[in-house]
Amino acid sequence: MLPSQPALLDETDRKLYTLLALRELGGCTHTQLLYFMFENDIMSYFDLALALHELVDEGQLVRTNHPLDYLYAPTSAGLETLSFFINRLPHSKVVLICDRAPAWKQRFQREKQYAAKVTQNASGEYVVQLNLVEGNVARLSIDLPVPEHAMAERMARIGGVNIKELGRQLFSTAGGKSVEELVSSDFKEFHIAEQNLGVGQVTCINSEHLMERKDDLLKAMRRMRQEHGYDMVILMLTDVLQEGTQLLYIGSDEVIRNAFAAEPKDNSVFLPGVMSRKKQVIPMLTTLWG
Repeated sequence: MLPSQPALLDETDRKLYTLLALRELGGCTHTQLLYFMFENDIMSYFDLALALHELVDEGQLVRTNHPLDYLYAPTSAGLETLSFFINRLPHSKVVLICDRAPAWKQRFQREKQYAAKVTQNASGEYVVQLNLVEGNVARLSIDLPVPEHAMAERMARIGGVNIKELGRQLFSTAGGKSVEELVSSDFKEFHIAEQNLGVGQVTCINSEHLMERKDDLLKAMRRMRQEHGYDMVILMLTDVLQEGTQLLYIGSDEVIRNAFAAEPKDNSVFLPGVMSRKKQVIPMLTTLWG
């Protein structure tokens, strides 16, 4: 059973913890880093996913191909950032990471010799690809067709993780909230070129799960717009697995179409690669409104 997720961190701390862990662990995958963070009660799934995306985007982490998965490692710029700001982190956490990382590093290095990856072929079948890896090169590869659910359960048994429990833990931050709580829990106001705008954001691992509540979310957003006199209300359902955002909005279709170069439908649009309100959504609207 996974430990309960740590409290969400601010942007700077989550980046520093990620840089420190990767400095001590060496190159490792998202999944490996996730388990290290979880087991040592350092960072939540959502914080880690956002930190990896932000650090790669800023050039402080490099992401390289490996038969197992993408490998993440700090760049010289990332290590320099860490050296400047590491004192911001609690000393006890820094010591914990540095003390425990060597044993995890050995385990991860062994894992990287044997890579297993699940893909889906053109006919819709799921395939488990098993690789024997030397360096970053797969020397032997075997493909095994498997049913999706059976593969998930098999992976769960190997990793000692129960799929239902994992799902409960990861969905707990959003699934139990009312639509009003989802819209307002991480909500910020912006005033751009005489436009009054409210933007909320929910980070999740399954935006389809939340999109089932789309009609109710839009109703709550309409009420908020009327109560506060906003020109537009936006809710970002940021999906860390799809690496994109389902954007719901109450306001002008034309604004969304022109700002994001995407065709909205029924007050929503999926924006691949859009993860940040501050660095992506607001700048796009600012450019449009001038």
